[in-house]
Amino acid sequence: MYGKDLKRKAMNKGLWILVYLTALYSQAYSQRPPWMRGDMPNRSNVSYYFKVTLGEGRTRTEARNNALLELVGELSRNQGVMIKGQDILENLSQSHGSVYDESTRQQSRYRFETEEFNACFDVADEYYEGNACWMLFEVAYNPEKVWFDKLEFTTDYKGAALWRSMVVPGWGQMYKRSMGKGITILSLQVATIAGICVCDNLSKSYRNKALSEWNNSVRENYNDRSASYRNVRNGCIIAAGAVYVYNLVDAIAAKGAKRYKKNSLTFTPYANSNSQGFLFSVSL
Repeated sequence: MYGKDLKRKAMNKGLWILVYLTALYSQAYSQRPPWMRGDMPNRSNVSYYFKVTLGEGRTRTEARNNALLELVGELSRNQGVMIKGQDILENLSQSHGSVYDESTRQQSRYRFETEEFNACFDVADEYYEGNACWMLFEVAYNPEKVWFDKLEFTTDYKGAALWRSMVVPGWGQMYKRSMGKGITILSLQVATIAGICVCDNLSKSYRNKALSEWNNSVRENYNDRSASYRNVRNGCIIAAGAVYVYNLVDAIAAKGAKRYKKNSLTFTPYANSNSQGFLFSVSL
């Protein structure tokens, strides 16, 4: 019997460790920007396309440079040109008008122009995990005629997270892609509610036993157990209320994962090989 108890405890401990590690992984994965999850932003015109590259290195600066080298290297190969990495970085530095490093401002246009190769692109966004860098680029089809969109992001989910957390504790946090926090809140809420039900039933059971018991010492023992479970039940009620209130406050106050900020109206020049004009875009 003792061996079975140890085995059961070990299995329960292993299960909780697995749940904890799964929550940590889902939390890290969920904080990635939407374009890394395959959700690309909408374009207001067709003069460019999106491209994601990955760079790795010993430092973030090196990883960022390698991500840029990957893009320009691919573009040059598509045009049948081979360019050295050092030449690419020097050209990018000159096109930006400053020393190129990891603090370079995003949303800056870069031109790469040689006798045989011509490219134009914007750094729309970038994301780091350790010394790995993912970059989202807007790449021009025609470097001479392109209108890049300025991507804007937000971490504000307004009331959409609040009403979800009011219905199911932790749902609002999951909606904001804080999966680890949402799973923890939901688990605590379920555990405290289960504790309320179990302790209340045990308290009533011992109280009924006390009422039908004639032996004073046994009856007092039943009454003590009933009172103990009643106290634990009250503690679970307080804990359940605290978890629910924290769940609502967190749903309002905490920032969520980065998502695209939608503009109600955009007005963008448009051009291709056959026509030119203006494009209106409305986001509802």
